[in-house]
Amino acid sequence: MFVRQLVLAGALALPTLFIQPVGVTHAIATQISVAQDVASGARTFAEEPPAPWAEADPADSLYREARETLNRGEYRRAAALFGQITQRYPSSTYAADALYWRA
Repeated sequence: MFVRQLVLAGALALPTLFIQPVGVTHAIATQISVAQDVASGARTFAEEPPAPWAEADPADSLYREARETLNRGEYRRAAALFGQITQRYPSSTYAADALYWRA
């Protein structure tokens, strides 16, 4: 686990050695800070998906069902459900996540 965090910290810090476009200095400093926190163990990655953040979104229940299906290992059905989200609710808060999880 520590080695993976160390590799991640190096990967996040590597772009700062070569590229520093104007106006991105703060973003780079944030990446370095996060990488250092991860490497030191101060931050860890979530092992479960975040709680729904858009309960009023019409795609919320479909997204929850798709995630539960994915967690049960029913990958084809989950992919179909995530596809329904992007087809039925293309402007949903969940649309980008649905594309990610469908892939």
